[in-house]
Amino acid sequence: MPRYREVLQVLAARRRLGMKLGLENMEALAAALGSPHRKLRFVHLAGTNGKGSTAAFLASLLRAGGQRVGLFTSPHLLSVRERIAVDGAPIPRPAFIEGITRVTAAATAQGLEPTFFETLTALALWHFEREQVDWVVWETGLGGRLDSTNIVTPAVSIITNIGSDHASFLGDSPAKIAIEKAGIIKPSVPVVTAETEAEPLSILRRIAREKNAPLHEITPAEVAALPPLRLSGPHQRRNAACAVAAHRLLAALGLPDLPEEKAAQALAQTTWPGRFEIVRGEPEPPFVVDGAHNPEGIAAALAAWRDAFGALPFRLVYGGMSDKDHAVAARLLLPQTRETILLRATGERAAEPATLLAHFPGARLAPSLPALWPELLSHPMPTLLLGSLTLVGEALRLAGLSTLPPEEQEAEADLNELLSPLPIQTVPLDPPR
Repeated sequence: MPRYREVLQVLAARRRLGMKLGLENMEALAAALGSPHRKLRFVHLAGTNGKGSTAAFLASLLRAGGQRVGLFTSPHLLSVRERIAVDGAPIPRPAFIEGITRVTAAATAQGLEPTFFETLTALALWHFEREQVDWVVWETGLGGRLDSTNIVTPAVSIITNIGSDHASFLGDSPAKIAIEKAGIIKPSVPVVTAETEAEPLSILRRIAREKNAPLHEITPAEVAALPPLRLSGPHQRRNAACAVAAHRLLAALGLPDLPEEKAAQALAQTTWPGRFEIVRGEPEPPFVVDGAHNPEGIAAALAAWRDAFGALPFRLVYGGMSDKDHAVAARLLLPQTRETILLRATGERAAEPATLLAHFPGARLAPSLPALWPELLSHPMPTLLLGSLTLVGEALRLAGLSTLPPEEQEAEADLNELLSPLPIQTVPLDPPR
């Protein structure tokens, strides 16, 4: 059986295929594995922001009721194994090695070339079936309609919200993006949304009506009724409300009731790394990292900062991907910024800091986060680091919040999706024994 690092190399080679929208490849790969998606029960999530946090809230509610829960999310912060978890535990190394080996063998036998994300989607299905989970909380990777995860028929769907991101893949308007996200709506399957903007909401309503799918729209009263949460910001209360509404719909379909006290405790204890995470706090000035990387996400992070710290100015540490709207990000962030430091996030798509100066006048450049880190610690001041989830992952490693051994951190430091294909590298993998 191959070693873990060899399997990571296989995945790294799959990244070179980029992101491939469409279901044919995924259907064929799942069928080659025995169609595990036909044997599992799902809640399917899409949305521009908040999918991971909403998934975490829902998984907590299900587990509080005694259900065994598989959770599939992306991207990861520290280890690719985070993406596939059962009852909060990432897929173990031996299962990861065996699963990737089997998925690769199945793909080869069918003449398939699955992408990085398709490979991990197949691995998740294989692992969740083997672990005999009761429910799978299943997050889309990109969009919805043509996303690899959309081969399932869920019991409930959730579309958290519609915002501007990945326009080159999903469309350049809220209406076009809403159509892609609404692609996860299935005939007669109830759907939950926290979207409130008129244009995208009207599209969600129309598609739900056409598919005879009951649409539950989150109300301010539902948000207000929630208990205090560990996850900060008004946006997290909307995410939690989506999870509560979905859980109630599952109860209507036969899921055992969860006492209100247990539900409140599950929500209050839910965490989700890299989302307004305080890596240093009192008595030191707050140092917060957040994975916000699009205008709506950045606005939510700012609202969370003001909710926690009011008008306190912050040192901004910013690095993002080249395809993001940095002009809007700057307009949102600069009014409360005391100092701005631009650096390059991890990954091939990362924007060069010098190209961001036009949006952040007066900012200074840093060569990298590791090079900057000693200064951030030796000169404490209120700090907000955001712009990219890969940057947040790097910050968590530097802050000593990774439980991975050093060699695994190094191997997985830049193992997230590429959206555009690059020249393909072939890495052989021995078949399962």
